Amino acid sequence: MTDPLLNQLMEHLAFLGYSNPPIPGPPPSVEVINATHSTKMPFWVLLVAGGAFFRALYNLSDAAKQDRNGSVAFANQLNAATLLSHYYIIEDYIFCSAWYYGSYEQRRVGMFLDRFFYENSLPHRQFRDQAELYMGPARYV
Repeated sequence: MTDPLLNQLMEHLAFLGYSNPPIPGPPPSVEVINATHSTKMPFWVLLVAGGAFFRALYNLSDAAKQDRNGSVAFANQLNAATLLSHYYIIEDYIFCSAWYYGSYEQRRVGMFLDRFFYENSLPHRQFRDQAELYMGPARYV
């Protein structure tokens, strides 16, 4: 990583047990942290507008693909229950994203990540039946 913010974020994530393996396929046109962990949800981090954009993606189930209105209503319910993150659907995926603004500060990044991780586990904790219908069984809670 050549960017100081991405370097510091990766060091923070490494302390939490995350690694940054290369992304399969052609290299991305921008620097990306491909944050993976053996027991926690994977996500990407890239620089956007003076900060870092965090994005996790989940496959939509066949039921979600057949019931677009229901899956969009589910994403809207999730958005009503989150403070930091935003859920949205593109094609066959539901994304959870959040933007960290500014330079690295250990305490701020820690609080940001706590909330980001909490809100990523929200579907299967607070909306279990709908989450299992539209996203499948929980993998990272």
